[in-house]
Amino acid sequence: MINALKRQRNVIDDCLDDAGKDTGVIINELYFCKRPQYTIDGLITSHLINVSCRNAFRLKNSFIKECAKGFGLYDVD
Repeated sequence: MINALKRQRNVIDDCLDDAGKDTGVIINELYFCKRPQYTIDGLITSHLINVSCRNAFRLKNSFIKECAKGFGLYDVD
């Protein structure tokens, strides 16, 4: 069980390392903060990320797909 958790953490760390700054801000705020202060729209209006709303959702979805591939959940083409 511990090894599985370590592997999952490594997959997420690798995906975050490969992601850009804006993707890192989105993922950290939405998924890793105990009490998130912002939504994606809030991150954009507060100028914490410098992408459009559509592109922000694209970055988030791309990150999730890369993690899913790393976990072996499904094959994304």
